[in-house]
Amino acid sequence: MKTELESVAWPPAPIKTERLVLREPEARDRTATMELLASPEVGAYIGGPQPQDQLERALPEVPGTPPKPAPPRSTGSRRPVPASP
Repeated sequence: MKTELESVAWPPAPIKTERLVLREPEARDRTATMELLASPEVGAYIGGPQPQDQLERALPEVPGTPPKPAPPRSTGSRRPVPASP
């Protein structure tokens, strides 16, 4: 016997009102999402704006997939320290 939650279709169909459509995120939403999260006006309500480069790494290009791995950090060229005599 199915419970009430087991009989719900997933993902749900978009919820539509006269002024709003709530749907699952799509790849085309990424740019607008990053602009919102980087905005000082929006950031005032969510703990501050986030740096664009951080958002580029954190938000996947396709929703539901893992974000890109961070690029390796450059350690620069260091000269070996000569051994003391």
